[in-house]
Amino acid sequence: MQRKQHRITIGALAATGVAAMLGACETETRVVRQDGMMLANLPGATGGGADPATVTPRSQDVVGLPGGAPREELDDGTVILRARTGRQLMGHLFTTLRNNERELFVAQVLSTRTKQEFHDRGLDPALAFDELKQRSEWIEKLFQRMPQGEFTPGVLMQRQGDRVYRMTVTGMAADGLRWTFMDMVMEDGSWRLRWFGGQ
Repeated sequence: MQRKQHRITIGALAATGVAAMLGACETETRVVRQDGMMLANLPGATGGGADPATVTPRSQDVVGLPGGAPREELDDGTVILRARTGRQLMGHLFTTLRNNERELFVAQVLSTRTKQEFHDRGLDPALAFDELKQRSEWIEKLFQRMPQGEFTPGVLMQRQGDRVYRMTVTGMAADGLRWTFMDMVMEDGSWRLRWFGGQ
């Protein structure tokens, strides 16, 4: 009987010691990145730090990751843009608008179908650049709500037709947006901009 009681006492002491050590442990909280967090700009987002509605992301954060899209410059100065994902297309679109690269935008970001629609109406496709430049705030707000493109939670990627897909911001994330989707088409192994719209 004494042996059994002795084992219980040792077990109780060991459990008390472990509990005391665990009680002394403290959870480490570390903010790796505050501004431009993937979901920080969604309506209703809460948390420490600045009010997400007032946070203005740095330009490279608009498309999620710095250097968001493959851009190659050849020895002769020719720039080649590749967009294997919608997010990369967003990066090229944002960069060409920001840098006023009108010719590069028309040649490698705007889709052939959209250029043809401009031609059919007797308009210069470069007007698409001017139109989007005027609405760059709408584009920036849309991109803030889908910083990882089609990989952003709550963004739908739906087929619209032959090689045309639509990335749509849904739910509360779409609140207050003039444009809620971006249409894109696969041409020559790279995504190109079809256009934007709202629902």
